[in-house]
Amino acid sequence: MVTKQFKGSSEDADLSRADSLAREIFSDIANKWALLITEALGDRTLRFSELRNEIEGISHKMLTQNLRLLERNGLVERTVYATVPPRVEYTLTEPGHALRVTIDGLCDWTHQYLGQIEDSRPLRLVAVEPRPERSPTATSPALRHLARARGLPARRRRPRCWRRSFGGSGRIGGMTSSDEQGSVPGAGVKDRVYRSPAGMAGGVLLLGLIGWLGGDAIVVGDGRTPWLALAALILLVPLVLAFTLRPAVFAGDDRMRVRNPFRVIVLPWGQVASLRSAYSNEVVAESGQKFQLWSIPVSLRARKKAARRQDRVAADQAAEREGRPRRRRGGFGGPGGFGGGLSSHVGPDVPEGPARAESDRAMDELRSLWEARQKEASAQGEVTVRWAWEIMAPAAVGALLLVILVAVG
Repeated sequence: MVTKQFKGSSEDADLSRADSLAREIFSDIANKWALLITEALGDRTLRFSELRNEIEGISHKMLTQNLRLLERNGLVERTVYATVPPRVEYTLTEPGHALRVTIDGLCDWTHQYLGQIEDSRPLRLVAVEPRPERSPTATSPALRHLARARGLPARRRRPRCWRRSFGGSGRIGGMTSSDEQGSVPGAGVKDRVYRSPAGMAGGVLLLGLIGWLGGDAIVVGDGRTPWLALAALILLVPLVLAFTLRPAVFAGDDRMRVRNPFRVIVLPWGQVASLRSAYSNEVVAESGQKFQLWSIPVSLRARKKAARRQDRVAADQAAEREGRPRRRRGGFGGPGGFGGGLSSHVGPDVPEGPARAESDRAMDELRSLWEARQKEASAQGEVTVRWAWEIMAPAAVGALLLVILVAVG
């Protein structure tokens, strides 16, 4: 490697360094996610999960990387609270607010020249290669604006700067996933559904085992055995369904519905006093009643794993700030073992988002929805509790039959 000596003046050297730094900053912030993160934060202070829900289509990894880049450039301030579990919040710094003003100017420029840009695009596309007309429900904000102008439906919501330019209201994006259709403040979509995948899988296996043993006893048994097996099936099947497949939490705009093994509780957000997470997750009503959330079980092992992960993130960030190489992980034998050692890489290989257990993240989402909707007029009402007689009645009949058969035997 040959090092060339800079022959210019000191002023030229300063300009060269400033130009290099400017290019580095532009490469960090000149992408759609960094701009949307800055616009979503605005004057607010948001948690990681709240920020992700505000930005449509962003992944956990991409949000982590862009938050780290913005924090490194002094545009976003990250605050970690020493709570159990730890709470992390993000807010814009003074340079971040200045960048947001620039983004607003970019949105105004887009609105001013949108017509000319759209008129120029077909000519450029035809000159290169003809292609079919895009769907009116495309995700481009400009195409959605044109679709609305033509009276066609537009499926997705627009970023806030587009809402300000073209009118309308709502939040940035919407939470969509394959396993839960999110209901968010101000969005009339389906309720969020929280279930325990492990509980559902265990329930299916137990039902299969009970059906196999009970069916075999009914078919090939003799004497009182088939009747005893039938009574046991009538007793056990509802109980297994009640404790494995039935539990669920449905969180909507105005209320949450808790489906426990033997009860269904409907709590308007205005009647919720708190959502607690300890050795079990529960919701506390204003009247003092406590209802356990069976579908969101607590895993102490997952919490410990998340806490260790958070400690590793904090150690890596401290090493990055001090310019020290950090411990490389993932080799055979773990940290310090074969394949471990030190690494000078300081990139975001460990997600910076709140290292939280799955159940704790679900409770964070419920708390966010409760805090946003508890004062709404439509979220007021009375707490209602309904007993699950469809579970209790068959189980009682099976238990009674079983007692009678054993007593007369």
